[in-house]
Amino acid sequence: QGRTIGDFPFFKVGDMNSEGNKEEMNNANHWITKEDAKRKGYRVTPAGTIIFPKIGGAISTNKKRMLIRDSVYDNNVMGLIPNDKVLPSFLFWWLKGFDITRWASDSALPSMKKTTIESTKIPLPPIGEQRKIVGKIEKLFAKIDEAKKLNAEVAVELAALSASILDKAFKNEL
Repeated sequence: QGRTIGDFPFFKVGDMNSEGNKEEMNNANHWITKEDAKRKGYRVTPAGTIIFPKIGGAISTNKKRMLIRDSVYDNNVMGLIPNDKVLPSFLFWWLKGFDITRWASDSALPSMKKTTIESTKIPLPPIGEQRKIVGKIEKLFAKIDEAKKLNAEVAVELAALSASILDKAFKNEL
């Protein structure tokens, strides 16, 4: 840890808040080498794994992020690794709609147990159907993003119009 270059990003919960890590983990503050991972017994997790906080108040943030490259993460993070029955993008979108605080213990320091998570049933349609579902979701979110962009543009125009009206009103030009 502490390196700015290496073979694998080493993610911590705080990295989920870093610029560019809104849905995918693109940026890491720490990197490790293959030798570091082997020497310390770190598990290298494959791209497509969905990670989230597993200890403390960070669980309540309900953050879920997808690894875009093979990575290592610390013991405050847990990951779900897709297999041949589930697309990473399908698992990601399913988790986005799931409240992970349901997995947390009800204690002073909330935490998650692997057995609790393993007991959760995830509906898994065939891969082809998963692709269709993900495609529809991504199209709808693209429309939402476009609407947000247009809304921001309109807000800027309305602010300018309001300022212009006020200026004319006080100059008695209305």
